[in-house]
Amino acid sequence: MFQGLTPENFSQGFLLDEELLGGVSELKEPDAGAEPYLAFVLRHTTGEYLGQQRFASLTEALEVLNRVQRPWRFERTKACGGVGPCNGGKCAAGGCGSKPGQDAASATPACDTNACAPAQA
Repeated sequence: MFQGLTPENFSQGFLLDEELLGGVSELKEPDAGAEPYLAFVLRHTTGEYLGQQRFASLTEALEVLNRVQRPWRFERTKACGGVGPCNGGKCAAGGCGSKPGQDAASATPACDTNACAPAQA
């Protein structure tokens, strides 16, 4: 079962489908203040933000984002390239750490033997 973003994986990738991208960022700038977590959804083909909201806690931000009903898959962005089978950052879409429809919590660690294999439908 797909679990969405978690405290363990939110900083390592995004939720993605054919049209939208969703994520949570921890804001590091000095004015982040009491609401350092930003949940967002954008249309990745245009860069248009469809929604964004700041939160005081990571748990709140993840809960709100994970309530968005989409056919999400987890797409790893951290540690995805430059070493081992991922040499040169050539990971296929859906191929670095997860496959479409795979549970985000059970995603393959980035750049292990099969991490950069093309995604299987």
